[in-house]
Amino acid sequence: MILKAYWVMIVVLVEILMLVLFVPSAWLDSMDAGETRMLSTLFSPASIERVERRTADWYTTALIDTGASAAMRDYVTPRKDARTVLPEQSFNTYMQQRVDAMLMLAYTVIRRVVVTLAWLPFIALIGLPAVIDGYLCWRIKRYGFDYTSPAIHRYAWRMKGIILLGLLLVLLLPIPVPPVILPSGLAVIAISLAMAISHMPKRY
Repeated sequence: MILKAYWVMIVVLVEILMLVLFVPSAWLDSMDAGETRMLSTLFSPASIERVERRTADWYTTALIDTGASAAMRDYVTPRKDARTVLPEQSFNTYMQQRVDAMLMLAYTVIRRVVVTLAWLPFIALIGLPAVIDGYLCWRIKRYGFDYTSPAIHRYAWRMKGIILLGLLLVLLLPIPVPPVILPSGLAVIAISLAMAISHMPKRY
């Protein structure tokens, strides 16, 4: 389990590194505009305003109030007494663009999390009954003669982990992500969990 978590961390960190080093800031700006248009097709203007306000609050708390944003910009901004030769200017411009891209990516991730949390009540309406149904089906099988499949239990449990990893990667994708993708993934995780529970070994 620790080894799997280790590889998940590596994959996520590699994706973040690739985004920070190579994705242009202009591309992230267009991605942000695309997701805003997608949100406008699903949410009312009042809901979009609440999403943007909460995203701005979380962004401010995490990166501005802590001084992280200012520290990142100060680190790549040349000192006033530094020499302004062309190679240094080019490198400093690149680093400043990378910081802008990192901050834009952070804002996008926070907004995706906020939008996903807005769907949690609806996901609970699907997930909780599914998990309860899976548990009751397992109880019936435990005291009856119905067969519990170890293969279905194993693959349903693994599917949950695979989908969770996919959601982490989608959270960082540098393309417009439809707002229903992440909540739908969480709903599928709940259904996979219910299936895994319904096929647990009877000896539990």
